[in-house]
Amino acid sequence: MPFHAGYFDMFSINIFKKIHMAKATVDQNFNFIGDTKNDSILIGNYGDVKITAIGTFDLAGLIFCRQSKVEFTVAGGGIAKFKGICKELIIQSIEGDCTLDLSDLTCKSVRCNFANGRTVINLGITKSVELVRIEKKVKFNYKGSPFVYNHADYRYLQ
Repeated sequence: MPFHAGYFDMFSINIFKKIHMAKATVDQNFNFIGDTKNDSILIGNYGDVKITAIGTFDLAGLIFCRQSKVEFTVAGGGIAKFKGICKELIIQSIEGDCTLDLSDLTCKSVRCNFANGRTVINLGITKSVELVRIEKKVKFNYKGSPFVYNHADYRYLQ
């Protein structure tokens, strides 16, 4: 069967439509309020993720968000340990007597907006770390040698 002149144009348009179809993303919200213990949390690559833990908690799980960002809001006491990969990690606020162990989580960039209390934050391999408001009692550990932006000292200049 011979190909006519418009065959390749129609073929290329169909491929173009398939490649550029927008995939609907849904924000995932995980809320752990009160006395919570869960060690089987699985977060997939279906859009941006917001994880909130308030109270007494013992959380662990796997994060696989290669194209999305993950946000943490933690208050209270306990430990949260996650492994995996994500594009961007944002710690909105963390306060209390808690540990956020992300030493086995690989990401491109980390931003910590607010950390207070006797908090320990352990980070895995990342390219850049941005610290906005970190109090003096907070222990912040990271692997490798990322580029660290520290805005914490500038708030006293106002």
